[in-house]
Amino acid sequence: MHEYHSAEHTPNSTRHIFWFVAITAVIIILLIIVLVSTDQSRALTFSLPGSASSSTPSTATAEGKQGPVGSYPDPTLTPGHIYTNITEADVCEPGYSGRVRNVPEIEKKQVYARYNTERPADSTSYEVDHFVSLELGGNNDLENLWPEPQDPRPGFREKDKVENYLHKIVCNGTISLKTAQGRIQTDWYAVYLEMQNQK
Repeated sequence: MHEYHSAEHTPNSTRHIFWFVAITAVIIILLIIVLVSTDQSRALTFSLPGSASSSTPSTATAEGKQGPVGSYPDPTLTPGHIYTNITEADVCEPGYSGRVRNVPEIEKKQVYARYNTERPADSTSYEVDHFVSLELGGNNDLENLWPEPQDPRPGFREKDKVENYLHKIVCNGTISLKTAQGRIQTDWYAVYLEMQNQK
């Protein structure tokens, strides 16, 4: 005769189930923490260097550049867009930049929003600027605009001098417009250093 036993959990099997559930819960919590941390770090990549929400000091040297991080826009947000049909003759015509300039207030707000920051109360600390300047054939697209800082120096005032210098040597035939645009996009700070060495 066979004896039949009712299916009951032994103390050992109950402990195994408890530990399985506990370990699974801990793993899930850890995964949630990692995912949240990753999302926050991604958000920081769109912050202005040196700002309260940025993890990168504005004075740290930018990778592959000669200047500090704060002197350059985020290349994924502001690669620098140009008017493809503009020639040296166009940009060298007096008054050209004023005729093509068109950055309304709503677009400036969009620029700060893309960089995950509020517009500074001190208007002299940043300005929404063209990465490739209008006088060098840059356009008014969001991809050519960024909140350019005054500090660290050289800041937006010094970059303006670089743009004027490049515009001058484009118009006297020393370099082409395309070359000048490339020099801004590649490393405008390097041009600034060259200008200092010429003094």
